[in-house]
Order: sequence, then C-alpha cells, then structure tokens
Amino acid sequence: MGASIGLDEPEPGNIMRQLSAFSRNIAQILVAEYPGLKKVLAPAVQYGNESDMYYDDPELVDVLASEWNAAVPVFPFIHETSDQEPLKPKFHEKMAQLLSLCRRFGTRNITVHLPIDPADKTAELLNEMCSPRFLKLVRDSCVSIDLENNWHACWFGFADHLVDFYAALDRRLDSEGNGKMKEWFGMTFDSGHFFAQYRIAGRKNRPDLDRLFTALGDRIRTLHLHGNDGTGDQHKCFVPLRDDLARDDMFAGNQQDLLACLPALDLANRARSGKWDIVIVSELCEPFTRDVYLDHSRILFDAILKK
Repeated sequence: MGASIGLDEPEPGNIMRQLSAFSRNIAQILVAEYPGLKKVLAPAVQYGNESDMYYDDPELVDVLASEWNAAVPVFPFIHETSDQEPLKPKFHEKMAQLLSLCRRFGTRNITVHLPIDPADKTAELLNEMCSPRFLKLVRDSCVSIDLENNWHACWFGFADHLVDFYAALDRRLDSEGNGKMKEWFGMTFDSGHFFAQYRIAGRKNRPDLDRLFTALGDRIRTLHLHGNDGTGDQHKCFVPLRDDLARDDMFAGNQQDLLACLPALDLANRARSGKWDIVIVSELCEPFTRDVYLDHSRILFDAILKK
C-alpha cells in the first residue's frame, strides 16, 4: 500500500502506524484468499514522495524501524522524487542517505523519478547513473534503483523512449567495464503517469503498453497501480467494471488495458526470488474503506494470476 506524506502533515508518525496496521490486516486477508502467494505477499508502506524534511526526522525513522521490527514486519519502501531528479544538485548526497535507510530496513528497491522534461536528457542521465561515485553507492548498497516513467508530455513518459534509454544505459555500462551493474537498474511503472501521458499526447495505450512490458518486463520491479482516466495524475481505486456506471469510458478502457497486460510480467513467480523485491503500490488519493481497498486489490491479483 502506498503512502505519500505531505510536507505539511502534522503527525506523519501516527499516519505510518495506522497505515502499517492497515497493511498487516489487508495482507492477512489476501494471503487467506490467495494461499499461493503466501510466501511472497508481505505488508509494506511506501515512505517519501517529495517529503525531504522527513528523511532527516529521527522520530519518523524510529517509527519505521519499530514497524519493521514488529512481530509481523511492515517493509518501508522508499520513493525519492523531484521534477528534475536525478539531475538535481546534491542528488548523490541524498541517495547516499536514502540507500543507508534501505540497508537498515532490508529494503531492496528504491524508486527514483526520471525528469519531467519534454527534451531528451539521456546523455546527462547516463553521466549521473554511470559515474564512479554513484555506481559505488549502488554497489555498496545492493539496492535496485527503479527509475519511474513520468508524464506532463515528458520525454521519459513514452514507451519507445524508455526502452531506448535502458538500451543506452546497458551499452554505456558495458563499454566502461561495468556490465555487472546493469542488474541493479530496474524500473518503476506508474500506470497513472502512463495513462495521463498518452492522453495528453493523443496516443493509444496499446500497443506501446505491450511493448514496454515485453521489452522491459524483467526490469519492472516496482509498480504504482491505480485507476486513471488520463485527464491528470489521478490516484483512484480500480472497480469491478461490470458494476461501474459512474466511471467514464476512458477510465474503464485504461483499467482494462492495464489488467490485460499485467500477466506478461509474471509477478507472482518473480517476487522475492532474487536480489530485489517486486513491489506493488496503490497510491490512492480518494477516500476509501477497507472493503473498497480489498476489492481494488482483488482485481489486481486476479489479473496477475489470470483468474
């Protein structure tokens, strides 16, 4: 379950405790309903999302530690984002701090936004990602750097540009004798970003969505999955479409496109089987009850398991 703590949130620690309790309860119910996923389904909470002031908050870090060390651990997954990351000043210093937190909590993935920019920043990004300083951070941490697709009609919102970027990253690493580091650069796929990007551009989701999952499926390790009609970066629950009369056709169409493509990722067989996790986050910005969230989760798991 995803939690985006705002900069003006007065009691982030209490929110994290409540979300952790909620996540434990949801995981317990889903494990009972999907026993085949018992070994791979664990409660987790996403921490971060432009809330730089909390990365240095020892009280909040203590809350995360207490939830992770509890009888039923809740894994804190870190989401680091800014409009121009990783090209923003002091990116390396910030990542050193966050990767240290990852090691402390046993977190094996960290999400990093790609730039929100209409121009191709591949050359600048490769210089940052492949710099000896950054590669040492990643090598010492053994954490998957999952770069997230963006929107706002940006370069790194289109499937073909993302596929080309990872190919260029691999070539650069190989050419500099760092080919073994390729496995530590994953991808975060955000469905809301994808839908908004393609509607702004007047392009259909498919076949680009299929191509993205086919070309980068092994690299997609973190997923931000939520409903969206493409008119903005909405974060809504998925709904049983046969009973949904309130949603417009774009919302239903986007949901159907995503669910049809998810099985290609083979998520159930990949989760927690290697050096990183498969992280599924529902970043929701609309009020919901436990039952609504369970329905949302069942829709996703049924699609993943092809039920």
